[in-house]
Amino acid sequence: KIGGEFVLNDYVDLRLGYNNQQRQDLKTGSAVGLAGFSIGVGIKIRNYRLDYAFNSLGNVGSTHRVNLAFDIK
Repeated sequence: KIGGEFVLNDYVDLRLGYNNQQRQDLKTGSAVGLAGFSIGVGIKIRNYRLDYAFNSLGNVGSTHRVNLAFDIK
C-alpha cells in the first residue's frame, strides 16, 4: 500500500492511494481495470470538513465514501 495527501491550500486537500494486494485479489483473468487505486478530496470550510473518496474494485464495482465532520469548540 502507498498513499499521499497533497495540500493545495488551507481549504482543499487531494488524496491518492494504491493497494497492490487489493489489485491482485480482484484480478479476474487479464482484466483488472483500476482495481487497487483510490482518489479523494477534502474541503475545509470554517469548522466543517467534507471528505469524499472513490475506491475502484475493478470488475466488482467501486465504493464512494462521503464524510461530514465538524469541530466542537
